[in-house]
Amino acid sequence: MKILITGGAGFIGANFIKYINDTSNENLNIVVIDNESVGKKSDINQKIDRFLKLDISNKNTFKAIDKNFDAVIHLAAKTEVLETTKNPSSIINDNIIGTFNVFEFCRNNNIKKIIVASTGGAIIGNYNKIISESTLPKPISPYGVSKLFNESLAHTYNETYKMNITCLRFSNVYGPGSHRKNSVISKFMRKILHNLPIEIYGDGEQKRDFIYVDDISRGIIKALKKKKGQIYQLSSGNTISINKLIKNIKKIVSRKKIKIKYSKKKLGEVFETKISNKKAQKDLKFKTKTKLETGLKKTWESIIKNI
Repeated sequence: MKILITGGAGFIGANFIKYINDTSNENLNIVVIDNESVGKKSDINQKIDRFLKLDISNKNTFKAIDKNFDAVIHLAAKTEVLETTKNPSSIINDNIIGTFNVFEFCRNNNIKKIIVASTGGAIIGNYNKIISESTLPKPISPYGVSKLFNESLAHTYNETYKMNITCLRFSNVYGPGSHRKNSVISKFMRKILHNLPIEIYGDGEQKRDFIYVDDISRGIIKALKKKKGQIYQLSSGNTISINKLIKNIKKIVSRKKIKIKYSKKKLGEVFETKISNKKAQKDLKFKTKTKLETGLKKTWESIIKNI
């Protein structure tokens, strides 16, 4: 099986490559495209067949790679919600034009199967009920808008060109290797390690659904086996407030005191996300296996090792 992975040197990409190499009995041929803006080739601690330092927002990128793939896993994207709120134009090239280029490459080369990384809460916006795949999206950040565009584009390509594009809405992903990301858990742990104050935007009662990266990898593999493109939400199905998350982290890191600084709420940030994974459970037989406490311990061990 020959797979092209965009953003393969990133946090999820590198973990997915490790997971699939560790668990698959298939003879895999993995090609990675990454511009190394966040993750580096050296972060992929597994055998791959080819690494190309290229940018998918440049359509000429796809002239430099093979045309014969069984599937494409499209993970490359700009993921910083607050950064894209400050600079909306940055999202156009990376998340919208880049995805269009990936889809066109696949369409022109008869590559039907694509897995696209989407998002849970950001695509819906502020919504105080449980989010399902049929909930009306009303994104409040440019990042959420870009992911909604990609899901709409995937639907169009599925219908018009008979593609098999599945969009996976990830909740907040965490785990080993996230030390370069500015996501909540890794950012908090880096601050704690250096005895710096944790900054919380708002009162800390905003709630998130956190999912361990190996559970995401398992969901991607299951989605690869589906014969029809769909939208699925990959989440733990549980929410936790930021304040409670910090209490859990405090137990893991064995620190008596953690400095906390509360700041003004940021534009574009969703207050609470309650993301249902029932459709994924039913269709993909998806189920999370890693408890938050276990995942936090593994993440902390990784942060200590890499910082």
